[in-house]
Amino acid sequence: MEIEANKSSTNSALSELLAVANKENQMLRELVEEVRKRAEMSESALQILSNHIEKKSQKETRPSLLQRIIVPIGKAIRIPRRKKHQEQERHPPNLDR
Repeated sequence: MEIEANKSSTNSALSELLAVANKENQMLRELVEEVRKRAEMSESALQILSNHIEKKSQKETRPSLLQRIIVPIGKAIRIPRRKKHQEQERHPPNLDR
């Protein structure tokens, strides 16, 4: 009878230890997930910062300014004029009126 009582108390203690271990395991999994999320956010932040620093370090030269800003603006302005001019060549105005 005493052996049965010892087995029962041992099983009870083991069950409690297992429950505590499972709870700690779950908490550790949650912590690992949180650390992964923070690492991903840090990596993204570092990438953004790196890109920003890289852009700042590149000095704006006149040719690159022309290529990046002025040429596209000029193209945007000229393209509609060309289309309009080409349409007039295809369909000349009716001078009989």
